[in-house]
Order: sequence, then structure tokens, then C-alpha cells
Amino acid sequence: MEYGSGKMASTTNFIFMNEIEKLFTIEEIAEILRVHTRTVTRYIESGRLKASKLGVWRIKQSDLNAFLEETSNVKKKNEKHSK
Repeated sequence: MEYGSGKMASTTNFIFMNEIEKLFTIEEIAEILRVHTRTVTRYIESGRLKASKLGVWRIKQSDLNAFLEETSNVKKKNEKHSK
């Protein structure tokens, strides 16, 4: 299963306020981040990565994006000049 190839059959969509957002499983997030599934579970349990328990853990695309933004070592323009 490759990310971006359209082969993620288990990815579901989350409908909220007329917007559709992808929901990923722990396994899919682990594949995207290239980490073990246990690592993703630890991110969720520690509160670093938001997820919803819908039978199994599901992670919204926007929550994955926020996690990646928060863990990035690239500083935003405002942060560079604030010192």
C-alpha cells in the first residue's frame, strides 16, 4: 500500500459541517511517517497526536497536518524574528 497512490482502501472520510476530511488508521499513519504502529499509539496516548476512537483509532488529515507542523524543526517567519 503506497501513500498517494490511491490504494488506501481502508481510509475513510469524516463529514463535518459539509466538509469531507480523510480519516486514517494507526497503520496508515505509521506507514506515512515511516514509524512503527506502537510509536503512533504512543503519540496518541501522550496527546501529541489527536485521534478519535471509532471502534479503532482514527486520525483526521488536519490532525496529522497539525502534528507534523508542531514537530517540524522549520521555524515560521514570525518565530524567526521574535528573538
